[in-house]
Order: sequence, then structure tokens, then C-alpha cells
Amino acid sequence: MADIVISDNEKINDNTPSTPSSNTKHIIKTTSVDDLSDDQFRIKLKQHINNKTENIIDKLQYVSLKYDIVKNLFNYYSLTILVVSALITFSGALKLLVVKYINDNDIDIDSDNVDFSLNILTLSMGTYMTVISSVIRFRNYREKMEKLREMQDKFIHIKAQYGRELSIIALNKNETKSLLEEVQDKVQEYDQIIEEINMLSEITNEEMIQFEEKLSNYKISITKIKVDEKNKLRDQEQKLKK
Repeated sequence: MADIVISDNEKINDNTPSTPSSNTKHIIKTTSVDDLSDDQFRIKLKQHINNKTENIIDKLQYVSLKYDIVKNLFNYYSLTILVVSALITFSGALKLLVVKYINDNDIDIDSDNVDFSLNILTLSMGTYMTVISSVIRFRNYREKMEKLREMQDKFIHIKAQYGRELSIIALNKNETKSLLEEVQDKVQEYDQIIEEINMLSEITNEEMIQFEEKLSNYKISITKIKVDEKNKLRDQEQKLKK
């Protein structure tokens, strides 16, 4: 938070959760705030809020990607359990029908073998379903989804609050430093909330690297598409002029 008034190059992509310092507020209050003009103070606050907002956007993207992965795995395993459960029911009903049909029509097939085979099949599917259920419970997919959703909600809420403080700064350009200090106090509270969110409890460093590569490739692809679109429009305009 000391960055609010003294740091021009604030680190905005730090994904490692930090622990709020007990003397943060003291540092801010004892820096050269009084030596800054109202405009300078306003610029420093805006820079800080913009940097924090960019940082939140990055973290929100990581959390959203992780949430999608966990949700897809949970949905896949849940759907698998439903399908296997339906197959077990179908297998049980089929066994009764087949055995009854063999016995009623005196077919030269050992009904005991059919019964045994279908029982093995049903037992195998039941074991598989039990394993899948155990995986879901062991990996706590539902709990992970709840924690990630909570992180998303916090990031979105704080991002909106930062935007609110920016609006206050923009709408009160002629106000004195006292109003800006009130904004600064609010921003400090939001900074602390963000710092207390421990992303590493749900997202590993390796996953963050993978997510960063995906996001970078996505941004590069979008940029190429936009550049190609501009080039095509320019070529089309040139053809029309001819």
C-alpha cells in the first residue's frame, strides 16, 4: 500500500500472496504525501488503483481458468456415475429377461453362464462407479469449486470498488486533499482484502505458468485477428478508391 504515493513502477503481476504488513498504514502516512500537490496526489492514487485493477484482472483470469477445469472434471465424473448407474440398472433387467427367455423357449444355452456373465458385468460397473465416487470425494471437487467461486466474487467485488473510487476522484477534481485521503483509506482496505486471498491454496505455480501461456497465446491470437481485420479493411478501402 505504500505504493499509493511513492511507487511509480508498482509490480502488477505478482501472483504470490503477500502478508499485510502491520506498519503499512504508518508508511503511507509518513511518506511525502504532504509535499505532493492535489493533482500529484490524485495522479498517484489513480495509478495505484489502475495497477491494482490490472492485477485483479490477471488473478481473476487464473481463478476462472482453474474453476472451469475443476467444474469440467466434476461434471465429467458426475455424468459418468449417472451413465454407469443407468447401465447397471439396464444390465440387471436384461439379465432377468434373457434368462427367462432361455428357460421359456428351451434354448440350448446354459442360463447359468449367462446369469454369471451378466453378474460379473454388473459387478465391474458397480466397482468402477465406486472408484469414481471415491475420486470425487478424495479430490473435494465441490469444495474447490466453492472456494474458487468465493475468490471470483471477491475479486469482482473489489474491482468494482476500485472503479467506484476512481469515479469519486474523477467527479471531484476540485476537492482538497482531505477527500483524496479518504479515498486512499478505502483503497488501503481493498488492498488488504486482495492480499489476504491466498490463490496458491487452490492454484499451483505450475498451473499459473500454464494459464499465463494460454492467456498470452490468446492475446496474441486476438491481436493477429485484429491486425488482419484492419489490413483487409484498408485493402478494401483502397480497392474502392480505385
